[in-house]
Amino acid sequence: MAGQGSIPEGNCSDTLPLSEDFFRDISNVELGFVIVCGVLTAVTLALYVEKIYFVLTHYHTKASVIHRAIQILGTSPVVSLSAMLAIIIPRASLVSDLVGTVYIAWALHNFTLLMVDFAGGEERVLEQLSGQFIQLQSPPCCCCCPCLPKVDITRSSLRNLRLLVLQTALVQPVLAFLSVILWLDEKYMKGVIKADNAYPYLAFPNAVSTLLAMYGLLLMFRSSHQILLPLQPRAKMVVLQLCLIVQNLQGFVFVTLQKNDIPVCKGILSSKVRGRALMHMLVVVEMFALTLMARFFYRRPHSMDTAVVQVDGSNAPSIEVSPVASPNQCRRQEKYGVNSCADPSTPQPSLSTSQRENLAFEDDRD
Repeated sequence: MAGQGSIPEGNCSDTLPLSEDFFRDISNVELGFVIVCGVLTAVTLALYVEKIYFVLTHYHTKASVIHRAIQILGTSPVVSLSAMLAIIIPRASLVSDLVGTVYIAWALHNFTLLMVDFAGGEERVLEQLSGQFIQLQSPPCCCCCPCLPKVDITRSSLRNLRLLVLQTALVQPVLAFLSVILWLDEKYMKGVIKADNAYPYLAFPNAVSTLLAMYGLLLMFRSSHQILLPLQPRAKMVVLQLCLIVQNLQGFVFVTLQKNDIPVCKGILSSKVRGRALMHMLVVVEMFALTLMARFFYRRPHSMDTAVVQVDGSNAPSIEVSPVASPNQCRRQEKYGVNSCADPSTPQPSLSTSQRENLAFEDDRD
C-alpha cells in the first residue's frame, strides 16, 4: 500500500515524490550518482572549513574584510548543500532553491562591499579613480548600445552601481518566497509555461534581476580593477558570477530539455521530476569545482598594507610599497626591479600589465 502522500506506481506524475518513492524508482547507476554527490558535498563543506581557517589566520586586516570574505566563500558550500537536500528530498527542492537564491544574492552585495574594502575604502577609491570614467556599453545588458555615454566616477555613480547589485538581494528572495507560497497553493509549477501557472510571471523578473546584477558587478569591476589588480578581482568575480548563473539561469536549459521528454519518464518519476534531480546533481558537481577555484583565488595573505596598484594622472600604474612583504615576495619583486622591503620613501618603477599579473600570480602560490 502506498504511504500517505505517495504517488501511485506507474503514474509518471509531475508531482514531486516523497523521498522513499524517489529512491525506489531510480536505477543503481542513478543511486551511485546520488552517493557521489553526497561525497562531493561533504568535501565541499570540508574545504570551506579549511578556507575559513586560512582567512582567519592569514588575513591581517579589518574585521569587515575577513567577515565578508568568509561569507562570500560560503556561497558554493551553501548552494551545494541545498542542492543535495533537493536531491534526497524532492519535495523540499523549492525551499532548497530559495535558500541558495537568497544566499547568492546576499553574497553579490557583499562582494561589491569587499572590493571597496580591498581598495582601502570608498574615499580612497574615489581619490584613486578621480578623472576616470565608467563605460556603460558593457555586457550582458548593453554591449550593443554604442550610443551610451561615459559616466564620471563619483560617489553617486559608485552608489548607483552598488544599487544595481543590491536590487537582486531584495528582488530574488521575494520572488523565490512567492514561488514557494504559490507552489503550496498548486499555482506554481517550475518549467511549465501556461497562462494559469505563475512560473513565467516570476521567471521573467528573476532573469532581468540576475542580468542587472551581473551588469552592475561588471561595471564596478571595470571601474576599479586597476587598483585591485594584485588581489585578482577578475577571478574572484568570475567565481561568484558562475555561481549566479548556475543557480538562476541554468534551469532554463533543463526546462527546454524537459519539454522534449529528456530525460524520459520512468515509473512514477516524470521527465520534469527526473530532470530536476539531474540538474541538482550537476549543481553539486559545479559547486565543487567552483569551491576549488575560490580556494585558489582567495588563498593569498591579505593585510591593510598589501601592495595595490595605484593609478596616477597619466594612467600609468605603479606599485605602492608594502612594509609587510614576506622574504619570498621581496625576492620575487626584485626580479621586476621593485623592492617593497625598501624604505617606503624610495620611488618604485612602473610595471607592465604582464609583469604585474605575473607578480600577483607568483604571490598567490604562497
